[in-house]
Amino acid sequence: YVLPEFNEFTDILAANGKRLIHHSCGKIKNLLPIMERESVAAFESVTPAPVGDIQIRDCYDAWDDKFAVIGGLDPTFLIRCTMEELERRTVETIESLGDHKKRFVLANGDSLPPRVDPQKLYKMIEIAKRYTF
Repeated sequence: YVLPEFNEFTDILAANGKRLIHHSCGKIKNLLPIMERESVAAFESVTPAPVGDIQIRDCYDAWDDKFAVIGGLDPTFLIRCTMEELERRTVETIESLGDHKKRFVLANGDSLPPRVDPQKLYKMIEIAKRYTF
């Protein structure tokens, strides 16, 4: 219902040298074909289960490199995972992207629950640095 207005907003921003990043956490898998018609720069907070229903790779399979994608890790996973599980899931997420790594920003989807150990964030940074270009 709001796609025409949403694209009008992005056109106004583009005319002024700005790009819009669409916050998109949650259950978005069935919306991918509609989202592809947006004229945004990126989709942010793309989140796997249980908060969302999508893997980052699903976005690139649907859109190729049309958009940058930000997210990849469910915030509730960060509460309960061990450091080893975090490393495994983070590496699997990044590696699943193949050549799309240049259009991806690793992040916890949507928010950071208060019980997340800050060391887990440092671990995510450490792992992501292995993939910088």
